[in-house]
Amino acid sequence: MKKLIVLIFLIALNGCKEGRVVDNTLSRTIDLPGFTIRASPDWKTYIRQGTDSQVGIITNEKDTLYYDFGWYSYSFGDVTTATHSKKNIIVDGRTALVVKPKNPGNGVIGFYAKIDDRNRLSLSGRSKNEAAILSIFESIKFK
Repeated sequence: MKKLIVLIFLIALNGCKEGRVVDNTLSRTIDLPGFTIRASPDWKTYIRQGTDSQVGIITNEKDTLYYDFGWYSYSFGDVTTATHSKKNIIVDGRTALVVKPKNPGNGVIGFYAKIDDRNRLSLSGRSKNEAAILSIFESIKFK
């Protein structure tokens, strides 16, 4: 009888393990003017006053991204390939440019997308944890 109880306990315990791993890396949706992102729960947002666009800060106190959603968002045109890599990716059905320093943490990491005839989105910052920032960029959804 003890063997049967132990066997049932082990089967139940094993069943609890499967499918229960939760990845909190991008578990929180942050709703911002014109778009949403997914980030870990420790990221906070601060909306700032912009003149012709929606601007603000997204931070987890270690890394900070500055966003600009509007007509004249920064397109990273002056970032050179001598210091940064540039790559076009598809995010929420739109082509976007991602720039990152060739030496992680030594330069700006950024995202730029043209949303429509009037609006563009840029996010930029500095981070040694580029994988987390790139995951945030890839999670963008436009409204």
